[in-house]
Amino acid sequence: MPELDNDSIATCMQALKHTIRHFDMLCQSQTVDPDDYAEAREMYLTELAHLIRIYREEEKQGRTTTPLAMLLKDSPVQVP
Repeated sequence: MPELDNDSIATCMQALKHTIRHFDMLCQSQTVDPDDYAEAREMYLTELAHLIRIYREEEKQGRTTTPLAMLLKDSPVQVP
């Protein structure tokens, strides 16, 4: 497996969290198709969950500097 840049993963997780919150706010309009909204939001959440799993593994190996719990504060997704 290629070497991972955990700081980049953390940055991507934070950006996705911000994107999901912003997307939720923008999609409160009556003109938004509920199915399109649900599909797009699920796509964002799935990718965030994927990054969380990768980061969690890296954290278990002691290769991260920021605790995952800190990155997940106020997260729209929780991964067991």
